Amino acid sequence: MAVDLAGYLARRMTAPEGGFYTAEDAGIEGKEGESYLWTRAEITEVLGSADADRFFGLYELTPRPNEPNGPGVLRNRKDLIASDENRARLHDSVAELAPLRTKLLEVRDRRSQPARDDKIVVALNGLAIAGLARAGMTLGEKRRVPRFARASALASIGSLPPSPAASSAWRSCSIAASFAANVRSLSRLSITGVASSADIMPRVDGREEK
Repeated sequence: MAVDLAGYLARRMTAPEGGFYTAEDAGIEGKEGESYLWTRAEITEVLGSADADRFFGLYELTPRPNEPNGPGVLRNRKDLIASDENRARLHDSVAELAPLRTKLLEVRDRRSQPARDDKIVVALNGLAIAGLARAGMTLGEKRRVPRFARASALASIGSLPPSPAASSAWRSCSIAASFAANVRSLSRLSITGVASSADIMPRVDGREEK
């Protein structure tokens, strides 16, 4: 899941100049979660009958509370996460179905997408980059996730806005300088494996972690 979240940040939330946007809206044209909803028939049309059966061996559709018979959001089947033993086996099952999720994502990305808050906030970027670097250390993705974090750090925190036209989308805060210095160090150290983000990232209130 952590690697998938990093992929989402790369795909949907990274500015061309570098750095992460702030947020996406929940809804489209007043309908919350509209782009994320599926019916079983839609999924079967994309994957084919046999692969759809495999897919629903792991996932289920959860409809919105106000539309119990309508389309739903994909989630892991509740019975498969009910015990520690079942949860321990999920990793391999999820990995096996990655190509099927990719097919569905390609279709979903062709739908209308929610509006995006394109501010690039220094403090939020610092937190995101720290999380990516920590995930890279923990999951053994040192060459991929932290490299992505480093690129964002250099573009969004280690430099000025690329042009006057873009400057209105950039925001800073009282801890900007602290985050800038620490994120650059974090990126270098996490990529080489010398230190983790916990070793060098400050607390948001400005006090160092103990």
